[in-house]
Order: sequence, then structure tokens, then C-alpha cells
Amino acid sequence: MKIRILFILFLYINLFSAQNVVFNKIESTFKNKDQFLYKIDNGNQDAKFLAEIEIQGYSSNYVETFKKILSKAKEVGANAFAYQPFLKIDENDTKINVSNYKLNLYHLDKALFHTQENEVILIASSAQDQKIRWNDENILLKENSFLRLDMLPGEIYSLSTRGLFGSTVKLSYNQNQKKQYFLISSLKVKSDKSGVGGLNLKTGDIISVDSSYGDFLTIILQELEIQKSN
Repeated sequence: MKIRILFILFLYINLFSAQNVVFNKIESTFKNKDQFLYKIDNGNQDAKFLAEIEIQGYSSNYVETFKKILSKAKEVGANAFAYQPFLKIDENDTKINVSNYKLNLYHLDKALFHTQENEVILIASSAQDQKIRWNDENILLKENSFLRLDMLPGEIYSLSTRGLFGSTVKLSYNQNQKKQYFLISSLKVKSDKSGVGGLNLKTGDIISVDSSYGDFLTIILQELEIQKSN
């Protein structure tokens, strides 16, 4: 009897915690083999509206969520998306509900995509806050957030996760350089595979992220202003 109750409870939890991505409407389809899905402004006059999808339920696995969205986009031939807010009584409430939100899917000619050049977007790990260093500035990157930074001509920038075992990358301004996304992860301890034995310790990793996935994360995560730390 107890086993049956636990089994029913397990099904109940999974039913109401599962995440679904569904079509609300499909207006048109487009033959398209583009492998990207970039964010555009809603109502872009050059883009052809194809469909509206709804994400129902929350998942902390953002990669899997984006895969589901990308799959729906491919079904209709979309290569662009935009956040579509639900109707709200308070029009000033623009914060997204990551447990339930809508995206519009579009097709846009490749030549008409516009991107901010020489912009760096830093994305925090969902696990915890992360302290980073951008040249001489110490910055606190809050969990589930992202930060935009601009690069200027003639400057070389150092991005570091700080600490004795942290990661560092060098960045610089280049003409016509597309914006870059980096995922900042926190402390990691893993086994040493060198054959010597022991543990490898890293105080943080800096991981380059695909622009399509990065665009999606800027929809569901909170944008921060620079918060300096010690």
C-alpha cells in the first residue's frame, strides 16, 4: 500500500513539475535550414511571423529548455524569436515568469540581422553568486543573471574568475566583431585524470557560449548593472 501511495505521489509531482513547450498557434511555415535562432525585437517589420510557443513549467536545465524551443522553431522554419509577454493589468510589470512564458517565432533574412558589435555578455551560473575581475574592476555577478560590457578600440581586456586556481581570458576590440557570450561557473573539484592521482581544483571557469543559446538566456535571466565587489 505504501509503495502504491509513493508511486502515485511520484507521478503527481512529475506531472506538475514537468516542463512542456507547445505551440499556441502556427500562422505559417518556411523552408529553412538555418542552424541558428537569434533574438530580435518583437514586431520587427522585416521579419515574417510564423508561430507562437508557450513554455509551461520551470526547469533549471536551461540547455534542455532551449533544445525544446529550437526543435519547435525548426518545425516551422524559424531562425529568430522574441519574447511575447502575457497581457497584464500592470503594464509596468515587465519581469518574465520563468515558469510560464511565450515566445514568438519568426523568419528573417540573414542580411537583416543586426547585432551589437564588440559587446561582451557575462552569464552567471545558476548555482551561486560569482566574483569576477574585468581588468582592474572586481564585479559581483549574481546567480541567474547576466551583465553587458562594451569593448573600446585599442584596449585589451582581461576577464578572470579570480582566485589562485581561477580562469582568465584576454579579449580585444575588433572591427565587425559580433557580441560574445561567456558562462561564468563557480568552484569545481574533480578527480585528476593525469594518472598521478588526487584532485583538480578550479575556483571558476569561463566558457564561451553559442550566440543562439546566449540570446535565449538574456530573455529568462535578470540583467544587472555593474556591482563592484572587494
